[in-house]
Amino acid sequence: MKTTLFRSCVFIALGTMFFSCAKDDAAVLESATNVSSQALNEAEQFAWFPTYKEVDPGKDASGSLNTPTEPRLNFPYGPDDEIPKRYPFKVIDKPDLGYVNETCLFDIADLERNKSYHKLQNGSLRIGFFDDGFEPIRLIKLPSSSESGWNAHWGTTPAVEQEKPDVLYYNTWNSRSIIIYLSKPCTEFGFEIAPNNKRSTHSFIVDVGDWLNDDSKGTVSVETKTPSGAALAAIKATKPFRMVRIWSIGSPTLPLAEGMAISNIRYTLAK
Repeated sequence: MKTTLFRSCVFIALGTMFFSCAKDDAAVLESATNVSSQALNEAEQFAWFPTYKEVDPGKDASGSLNTPTEPRLNFPYGPDDEIPKRYPFKVIDKPDLGYVNETCLFDIADLERNKSYHKLQNGSLRIGFFDDGFEPIRLIKLPSSSESGWNAHWGTTPAVEQEKPDVLYYNTWNSRSIIIYLSKPCTEFGFEIAPNNKRSTHSFIVDVGDWLNDDSKGTVSVETKTPSGAALAAIKATKPFRMVRIWSIGSPTLPLAEGMAISNIRYTLAK
């Protein structure tokens, strides 16, 4: 029953998909809103300071902060009567040739800059972004190493694929997690990540599974910094999964990320 509920929630939220998978499929516009150019002014201590207002044309002309119109997703907890079994997995720490060749790139190059997105899709997969309260959120497409975008150097090879990639940015001041829902089961998922905070290193934890707070299919912790310290967080699982959760670690003794950017999203669909 719970399995049926889970599948229904995911497909209602993310919709139907194409059934072909092409390498390096380009993402297409899905639920975008304009972000003013003023929002992209550089702040001295930040890679990008989130002072923008997202306006849903025709519904709220005055604009408000982070108010997407997509429905909340009631993502179910795992079974109460059993402890989830943990399955073997492999952590991939560098985007080497083997990793690149066996995965599909979720290409964001054609997405419009300085717009925000709740859902993205390509020829084989749709992904949706939610916060840790399961409310839909939007990530902003920003050009890298640009005064009007992500103005810090991303990283160096072989730790990352490119030194100046376009990124998807999310303000984590109000939420320390991003939950990515996948319209199809995957066995491999990865991306490069960096914090907005330029003043210190920062750790992120990435879990993959099927339920809320489920890391049974794999988990990895990566240490990052900005500038020049983006890192790959990638997991190759032995069992399919539909959920990816990014945790931004923070405490009174650990500085907050104050926002995060991800790039070069890669995946392998389950067979």
